[in-house]
Amino acid sequence: MKAEHRQYILENAGKKSPQQIAKELGLREKVVKKLLENERRRPAVQGGPAPSLKAAASPAAAGAPSGQPLEKFPTAVLLAALGALGFLIYSSALGGAFLFDDAALVRDNPFIKSFSQLPKLFTENIWAGVGIEYFFYRPLQMVTYLIDHALWGMDPKGYHLTSIAVHVLTAWAMFCLVWLLFANRWLAFLTALFFVVHPVHTEAVTYIAGRADPLVALFMLLTLGLYVKLGERKDAKLLLLLAVSYALALLSKEYALILPALALVYHLALKKKVNWPAVVTLGAVFAAYLALRTLVLHSAAQRSSAPGTFGERLPGVFISIASYLRLLVAPINLHMEYGSRVYSFDEPAAGLGLILTAALFIYAFIKRRSEPLIYFSVLWFFVALVPVSNLFPLNATMAEHWLYLPSLGFFLLLAYFLDRLYRSGRARNLSLALIVGVVGVNAYLTFRQNDYWKDSVTFYSRTLKHNSQGARMYNNLGSEYNEMGRREEAIEMFKKALDNNPSFAAAHENLAIAYYYTNRYALAVQHFDKAITLGYPVNQDLAQLLEPHRQGEGSAS
Repeated sequence: MKAEHRQYILENAGKKSPQQIAKELGLREKVVKKLLENERRRPAVQGGPAPSLKAAASPAAAGAPSGQPLEKFPTAVLLAALGALGFLIYSSALGGAFLFDDAALVRDNPFIKSFSQLPKLFTENIWAGVGIEYFFYRPLQMVTYLIDHALWGMDPKGYHLTSIAVHVLTAWAMFCLVWLLFANRWLAFLTALFFVVHPVHTEAVTYIAGRADPLVALFMLLTLGLYVKLGERKDAKLLLLLAVSYALALLSKEYALILPALALVYHLALKKKVNWPAVVTLGAVFAAYLALRTLVLHSAAQRSSAPGTFGERLPGVFISIASYLRLLVAPINLHMEYGSRVYSFDEPAAGLGLILTAALFIYAFIKRRSEPLIYFSVLWFFVALVPVSNLFPLNATMAEHWLYLPSLGFFLLLAYFLDRLYRSGRARNLSLALIVGVVGVNAYLTFRQNDYWKDSVTFYSRTLKHNSQGARMYNNLGSEYNEMGRREEAIEMFKKALDNNPSFAAAHENLAIAYYYTNRYALAVQHFDKAITLGYPVNQDLAQLLEPHRQGEGSAS
């Protein structure tokens, strides 16, 4: 045994269990126990007393603070604190309405309004309820809406409560996984605490249609926890739970296909042996899911209209990485709709993203042996981003909800450095002040950011302030104005939508509706016919209303 390992064991014997110490050092637990037993039995030296393990573990002797913050509190209290804080900061979301994709997935979806429709949730894509063909197969997400409807009817508050509850459960699962991996409860609590309060997650939590991200993260974290436990002991029940948990993750969102790569991160960074029965189980579930998805959607792959070749998309990958890191460090100006376009390496953000990526990988590689947690955190962040990085074509360059699970790597790293600062003994108060500051600021920002999602007009208006090129957002805001009877404002929004996308058929039809109700019939006919020309399934009631005006009747002004 290395001398530094022996010293660490003796110094921590009074603070940590042999199992925790063994995990931290990558040793077998019986080796640690044997050393401690030998130390207890060792005879007195030169007539003096036998060495005291408690004395060896004395924090004062090491110049470090005694114990850890909150060490006197039971784990249940820490989990309760995470839950209470999560519900508190998201309480401002409870008054939010259904908006954007909530309409198709929940409000107007007949499939989630009766348990008799349950089979359809497993045999159709998530948009099938409103007659749209799409390539998302997420039956578990839809089942949660079905249960919500049974409990709350069409009251959005209940749906928000469910989303917040799933977010809290995900934070609990993150706490348990980090504690299991690194045998440090304080580190695990900090990581989950930073995660639960960060405002970048409002897009996944406050936005009801974003629930797939918390759901898939919850079951992926549970799956990885079971996978780690199976590496410690063989257990048929755990193996069954592993299969069920991974299946639930895949049925929540396609993103769970990346889980085997995250398991590889665990093995690579923490030098753990592969448990082949667990690997085979994951592989079987993986294959079964792809077969089911192909059967339902007639394709295992997702389709996308993302512009550009791989080489043309690559600068955007590094721009998104720089943007994601900025959002995690300074979560301001959060919004939907970052757009989808081809970038160039001539843009400074692309160069910055490339430099940051290279620097993080180099730093992690250097620390891979001395500080494997750093190696694990960096690998987790980048590997978890791979499916949503536009290395494979997607319908957007980036999205805040895509950070939901990758952010674990960032929060774990932040928790690690603050924990290390605390343990140094020289800056204990500074460490606690920084923790309070980070949590307090992010909690406040989250509470405020929930206002972004309170109603459709607020949502579309604020989104357009950040991305004025969003034709879909202009069209949707115009539709809201139209329903409110604010016709002139609606017409202005539809015109801006068509300025950005002249072939946007839905905007042409909506503009026709607005012109009809303001007695500008010739313009209404013009835009209605344009929507038909573009192949749009136009409203036949509107067609009948416009028919008498095709001979020039009414005002065209």
